[in-house]
Amino acid sequence: MEGKKKINKYNENANDDLQFDLSSFENQIASEEKSANIHQSSNLPMIEKKSDLMDYLASNDYGKKRARKSKKRPRLKTTDSSDKIKMKKTMKIAHEKVNQTNRKKTKNQLNSSQNGFSNNLSFILKPSEIDFPQVLPTELLVRIFSFLIESSENSLEILIRLTRVCECWRKIILKTPKLWSQLNLSLMANSRYLMEQLKNLHSASKIFQFVNEINLTDWKGEMVLKFLHFFKECSENEIHSLNLKNVTNAPTDFFKSLVNSTGSLRYLNISGITKSHHNRQNIFSNTAFKSLMERNGSTLHSLNMAENITNSFGICFASVMEYCPNLQVLDISNVTSLGTPCSSISIEKFQQSCPNIRILRAANVCFQTTCSSSAIGWTKLEELSIPFNVSFVMSAGHNDHIIERLTKSSENLTLLDIRGSANITPRGLVKIPAWSLKHLYISNCPKMQDDTLGMVFAKWKNSLVDIDLSWNKSESSIDECVQSFCDAPKHEINLKRIDFRGSAISLETLRRLIVHCGDRIVKIDLQSCRSLPRGMKRLFQGEDFLHLRQQFYDLT
Repeated sequence: MEGKKKINKYNENANDDLQFDLSSFENQIASEEKSANIHQSSNLPMIEKKSDLMDYLASNDYGKKRARKSKKRPRLKTTDSSDKIKMKKTMKIAHEKVNQTNRKKTKNQLNSSQNGFSNNLSFILKPSEIDFPQVLPTELLVRIFSFLIESSENSLEILIRLTRVCECWRKIILKTPKLWSQLNLSLMANSRYLMEQLKNLHSASKIFQFVNEINLTDWKGEMVLKFLHFFKECSENEIHSLNLKNVTNAPTDFFKSLVNSTGSLRYLNISGITKSHHNRQNIFSNTAFKSLMERNGSTLHSLNMAENITNSFGICFASVMEYCPNLQVLDISNVTSLGTPCSSISIEKFQQSCPNIRILRAANVCFQTTCSSSAIGWTKLEELSIPFNVSFVMSAGHNDHIIERLTKSSENLTLLDIRGSANITPRGLVKIPAWSLKHLYISNCPKMQDDTLGMVFAKWKNSLVDIDLSWNKSESSIDECVQSFCDAPKHEINLKRIDFRGSAISLETLRRLIVHCGDRIVKIDLQSCRSLPRGMKRLFQGEDFLHLRQQFYDLT
């Protein structure tokens, strides 16, 4: 059996580029038979079958030339010492080739990481071989570095790149802890020996003493707690911003452990932690979440808890309203309770508890109203996003009364998203006190498919920048909307992006819109518009839209 295994390895390492020509070998054998009278020899067998020919070739050292067309491989005799020596040499050569390819792969990976962004923080501790005299003073370089960090989404990537420029810049960055106040470690969730690298960096230059913003997206729950404990010991300041989006394998006492590592959070992102494919355990226990809000609620300005499944959303949100009076940005989209498809909130209690709301995102969340309301409303509200998914059980969405209560004092509203709300009418939108609305999304709203929809666009025709009228099947309502823009002077229109996907817009209506407003429009979606001719039912942006606009200009 061992001999057969060696034979198979030997055959697998044979040269596949050489093809076996059966006819040439038969001619060679025939010539050998005539010259040496092979039929009268007792040492060689009679060749009558293809298998006999293969055995003969193997015994005459032709085994390396493997036939691709033949399913059976030549059987080699392992008793010959010369075959064993050749077999060992072939295997040795094959192993050397494999090792060479592995070395090339590791070398290429190292070169690519050195040319681009590397997750290895140990490069920062290594002195740079490049150095040159500096023209700019150190204070100015620090200001420039700080501007780069603020304008970048990944501050750590910028710092690593800057340290590789020259030795002088590396020393400046290591001696300036203020440049390390923001740490985005989301790309290092699977890095090895990251804790040791961070400890070495801090022990060398104490660069983590001013850390106050940490991004640990996609990290594991246990590692999050370890790193937060490490940064709490290193930093003189408390953490103000913490991003824990999509943290996996979070333990049940995750929020209780966060209480010990935080105290004055201003920004907290805990979205997507309890998704079914992320965690098997539900960490949103009523007492643990309440203790977290009680510890950080007074300073919290932004809270994102979207895409989570809670034991009881009503109790959790009651903790938010009780302990977060200064909340300005809130995202509770798709937050549900166990066993219920949709969560509900009392508008009046919410407005009284959190009067400073500027941005509210509450997709697939129901709102309840009372008969009489003494709440002032949200005077600072700028963005209201309350779309509803048509696949939900509560697919009716919101109505005019809900919109009136939510926006009754919102004169600074710039974004309104009510997609999927079946009971909101154009008259309800006209009552909104804001006059500078820039973004309006009213897709899949059946009662918006009315001729009175033109009143909505007549009110905001000078301020609208982005509109979504997709899946509006009423040609007359779309014509009224377009006519509202065409009635305004060209220089007063700021419209840039329009979504007509699946709508009933006609070719003539589209022509009037582009001819009158095409100077500012940069994107228009005409996919699935059945009233348009073939070839026009697609997305137009950039050069495609310029070509479309020129075609309509030529027709006028």
